[in-house]
Amino acid sequence: MTFKEFVKENIFLKLIFITFIIFLFYTFINKSPADTNEYKDWTKYVHQNTRIFSTEDWFTYNETGQIGNFSIGLPNNLKIDKNIFTDNSGQKIGEFSPGLVDLKPNQDCFDTEWNNENGESEFISLKNIKIGMFKGKLLIEKSEAWDGTTNDEYWYPHFYCLSNGNQAFVVAFYPKILDPKDQEFYGKILETLVF
Repeated sequence: MTFKEFVKENIFLKLIFITFIIFLFYTFINKSPADTNEYKDWTKYVHQNTRIFSTEDWFTYNETGQIGNFSIGLPNNLKIDKNIFTDNSGQKIGEFSPGLVDLKPNQDCFDTEWNNENGESEFISLKNIKIGMFKGKLLIEKSEAWDGTTNDEYWYPHFYCLSNGNQAFVVAFYPKILDPKDQEFYGKILETLVF
């Protein structure tokens, strides 16, 4: 009897083969991104009783006196202290800038002319984005980075404004170089945002 004939006649081996195929399908093919290791070591931060702001120019924000809630997820190597994101070494990598913003009728993310903060920054780009269920804009600037003693380096603030139609959420990240991988990483963080 050949191996081929043996397999044809042996029901037990057929069941093992079918079970193995089903196992492969559910293990590797039918996997959601939330099941991958990339998302396992994240912490969800819930901010309750957070101040809500308003703005006319997307540069100056005023407290409305209202309170709101939001949640956001971060990899475990990042932490949030009040509104500042830091890495394991304590380096600031971002902040809620300011966070929740009430939109006026017909107001949209970053819908006013860009303001260069008295010449302290340079406009790089402004583009429409969609992250998760939110639409908005990404504004990138180039600014001198103050290290406490000199301004010899630059950083590239990425200001994200995401809208649900009634409110916006504004957050800034501070990479030292322009790298698409950073934007991809920030997008993964913002995909976890709920407000």
